[in-house]
Amino acid sequence: MLRKYAPVLVLFVLSPLVAEVLLGATTLSHIGGLLPVSLLYGGGALLIRELARRRGTGWGRILLLGAAYGIAEEGLVIQSLFNPNLFNAAIVGGRALGVNWVWTQWTLGYHAVWSMLIPILLAELLFPARAREPWLGRLGLLAAGGLYLLGALVIGAAFRFVVAPGFNAALPQLLGAALAAAA
Repeated sequence: MLRKYAPVLVLFVLSPLVAEVLLGATTLSHIGGLLPVSLLYGGGALLIRELARRRGTGWGRILLLGAAYGIAEEGLVIQSLFNPNLFNAAIVGGRALGVNWVWTQWTLGYHAVWSMLIPILLAELLFPARAREPWLGRLGLLAAGGLYLLGALVIGAAFRFVVAPGFNAALPQLLGAALAAAA
């Protein structure tokens, strides 16, 4: 059983480790904060990989889905695309329509490559015999989706009430982010 789900567990762990720990967004002294982030990143990486592999599409699709993941996380969950004070986003400028476009460009590329593509590539390199096949059944997909949604709710609540209390993106911004992610 462990052999069957080893690639799933590896990808689930690799995504937050590569994106958050390797690049220094989460330091080892704050490693406890990685648990809720792992739900979001790990669940998202599993869903993206499964969708791409079930449709037989390549790395370009994974990059596009990774960008959609970034829009969902940064636009809907954290709302950093719209908050000029979060992560010192106002310093880099380039704001129009309430969006920090410089930050948006950077963070979507970051999520597409570092949060999704590289962890998926590494997991598939570690399990080459299973690289082109789906790793999850219907129940596994539902579990990955549930973990992703739980992570989004926990991270979203943390940003609404602790990290950036008082900031809420405007409804048109949220709708625009949702439409962009869905597209």
